[in-house]
Amino acid sequence: MSAITFGFQALLVSAVGWLVLRLLVSDARHRAWGSLLVLATITCLPLIPTLSRETDSDQVHEKNAMASFPKWTVTMDGPAQSNTGSTDVALDVEAHRWTWPHWSQWVLGLWGAGIVGMGLVHAVRSVQVATAKWKPHSRGVWVGNVASPCVSGVLKPVIVVPENRDWTEDQWRWTLAHETEHLRGRDTQVVWLLGWLRAALWWNPFVHALIGMWEQAREEICDHAASSREEAQAYGEFLLDIASAGRLPGMAMAASRPARRLRARLTSLLDGREVRRGPQGWFLVSVMALLGCAAVLVSCVSFEAEAPKAEDEVLLTRIFRVDPYFLNVSASGAQTSSTRTAEEVLREMYVDFPPGASAVFNRVTSQLIVRNTERRLEQIEGVLETLAARQEFDSKQVYISTKWVEYPDEPDWIADTFRETFSLSAEGMDSKQLLPDLEELTDPQFQVVIRALSQRKGVDLLAAPSVTCKWGQKATVELSPLPPKTGAEINWTGVSAEFTPLFHDGKLRLGLQADLSVPAKHGSRANSHASAISSTRARHLTRRESVEMEDGHTLVVHMGQSVSGRRVMLFVKVMLISPTGQPADVERLKRLQH
Repeated sequence: MSAITFGFQALLVSAVGWLVLRLLVSDARHRAWGSLLVLATITCLPLIPTLSRETDSDQVHEKNAMASFPKWTVTMDGPAQSNTGSTDVALDVEAHRWTWPHWSQWVLGLWGAGIVGMGLVHAVRSVQVATAKWKPHSRGVWVGNVASPCVSGVLKPVIVVPENRDWTEDQWRWTLAHETEHLRGRDTQVVWLLGWLRAALWWNPFVHALIGMWEQAREEICDHAASSREEAQAYGEFLLDIASAGRLPGMAMAASRPARRLRARLTSLLDGREVRRGPQGWFLVSVMALLGCAAVLVSCVSFEAEAPKAEDEVLLTRIFRVDPYFLNVSASGAQTSSTRTAEEVLREMYVDFPPGASAVFNRVTSQLIVRNTERRLEQIEGVLETLAARQEFDSKQVYISTKWVEYPDEPDWIADTFRETFSLSAEGMDSKQLLPDLEELTDPQFQVVIRALSQRKGVDLLAAPSVTCKWGQKATVELSPLPPKTGAEINWTGVSAEFTPLFHDGKLRLGLQADLSVPAKHGSRANSHASAISSTRARHLTRRESVEMEDGHTLVVHMGQSVSGRRVMLFVKVMLISPTGQPADVERLKRLQH
């Protein structure tokens, strides 16, 4: 909230509060409490959230922009500089010249000067009260060089009476009762705080009126506590007798200025108006509800100084390298079939184009030529970087290679192979323990295993298909050495694998469904030209897995026994690549995804 906005809102709230109290509230106790509540509401206005709508288009776009777009902070630190070069062109601007300050600066300067002046006056008076010397009196009060009885002091207030005063017992009783009521209400502390508020809002006439209303109400309350209705006339004459005093330190019992206050007090005494012992609950709730509504309503009003436009609106021309399909990119970064102009695409990404600004896309050179202000050119640069990062992430592919290996079902041979490969102790372990059912190997480990298998007799490579797909896309690989036979019971033999790769939360997840079908006859592998086709059956080995693995690692899947004395292993290697076939930077992909 700006100072101008706060001042205007304080003016509206104080005017409404003063008008309601002046027209609708007659009881002195209620007027005193109502005045303080209005003044307290004014001091709390900066804490009330503003409900004003932001009309600045940049701020609206910043709020509505996608969360992935950068947030822009603009700092106006001087005139724009002339830029020259092949891609940035600007008009020369003149040197900064002195100009008249904005009207708001004059208002704030005058306001600040008044605060300093009145604040110094209030501080000097506070020091005078704090350093005043009083002499004790036999009646338990203090005597000093004052013209009227008063309460003096902030932290430890005392009752001070004039010297050489020959008062009657009734007059002493009235004086002590009046000033004791001031002490009970802690009026000196309230007056000291209101003095600072008066200094801060010295220009607001309704603040002065509310403070005067509270002071008059408190005096009426103290008058009512000091005298009875039968003593009203005599007490009024006593007030007139001591009302000739000038401005005094503390709260004087009676003063002749302003005369209307003393006249109102005397009228209240002579009319015999009653004063409540305390504020009623319904009154406090009503006033607080009314003030709350007024504060919320005035919070809709705000004043903002218009920012200088001269150098900020200088248009520059900049050339950006973009994707050839830039015109088909939506605000979310996805490709669309619709074709729009470059300016329409950028406007969808919350970039403004003031008068004279433009954007043109050259399809031949894939260049985006934009003429706009420097601040918006920086915004466009950030938007394009975000789009490029999204496209880089979405364009990544997954290369999946498989190897179907059949080997002799010999536990001792398996033990020797893995003991030599991984230096394991095979004692007390069977082949299934040494060859895990599902295991992830690093590339060096995989190479060692393949080299060891290639050196053994009886190891056959059944198939080694591979496929490249996008992550999130299902890919199927099928390889059949035997063509389908019409009328035969074996419709298909070979290997089939279905993969669904995903990259989520910086991790590679692979869904796998593998199937191996081999022709078998009496427990042994059958020849494709088997004579007794009726006795040949297809034996299927199937696995369904969903695993989480690292990029470039190889998954070892133990498929089981294909035929008697033979077992099958499936090696699945998964690697993230770019559209050019180069390995992807996985760490960068993790940063882009987050």
